[in-house]
Amino acid sequence: MSNQVDEIEVGEILAETARKVGGYTYSISSTHPYGTWNTEMGYGLLDAYAAVQEAKARLN
Repeated sequence: MSNQVDEIEVGEILAETARKVGGYTYSISSTHPYGTWNTEMGYGLLDAYAAVQEAKARLN
């Protein structure tokens, strides 16, 4: 068991925990592998709290 997340996992976590906002349509994109994506909003609004909770869960 590792006691840290690597840079790839950080990107995954940030993208996967981002909140979808507004009336934008998010869809799967082969060039953005970590979930649904929008050309204007990216993966959505960064949710730092959710990202930290997910990182902690991966460490346990």
